[in-house]
Amino acid sequence: MNTIDQISRESSQLPPEAQFEVLDFVRFLQGKIKQQPIVEEDDELTRLLSNPLQVKAARPLHRDEIYDR
Repeated sequence: MNTIDQISRESSQLPPEAQFEVLDFVRFLQGKIKQQPIVEEDDELTRLLSNPLQVKAARPLHRDEIYDR
């Protein structure tokens, strides 16, 4: 049983106005959950691993490396 189902069931004991507000909030949360990806694609580590050149550039350059460029 997930939390949203439990909240929906328990809200049936509330007055009708409160039931509406609780269920409206549950629908809002369900919409937010569906919108957000499970894994963030914009993660900095993923970005760095996908482009090894960025990893090299992410560390401070030694003066010899600067002149090699």
